[in-house]
Amino acid sequence: MGLTQIKSRLGIIDSQQDASIAAIIDSSEQFLLATINCGTDYYAELPAELEFITDELSIIAYNRVGDEGTKSTSDNGFSVSWEDDFLCRYNHLLDPYKNKTGNGPSARFYFM
Repeated sequence: MGLTQIKSRLGIIDSQQDASIAAIIDSSEQFLLATINCGTDYYAELPAELEFITDELSIIAYNRVGDEGTKSTSDNGFSVSWEDDFLCRYNHLLDPYKNKTGNGPSARFYFM
């Protein structure tokens, strides 16, 4: 999706937050790469079919700016609560990538 589409979904029309949103997008992509690279395969870049998850995670992260680590909040009868594991809704899509074997370089370090 990318910066322009994410801004559109968030209702942002100016460019004042572009750098912050781009950083959130990059962090989301790196988080996903780290998640799928916990298996035996190594992905240098995120598979195209998973890119929408980066967008979804970026929007979730943007909406939580200032409330990181907060589980819930309320004000004047209005309450909001956040999921602890916002990636859980995508696990069924990520698991096949985490569980693949035999393609690409892989390194494992074991400490005894």
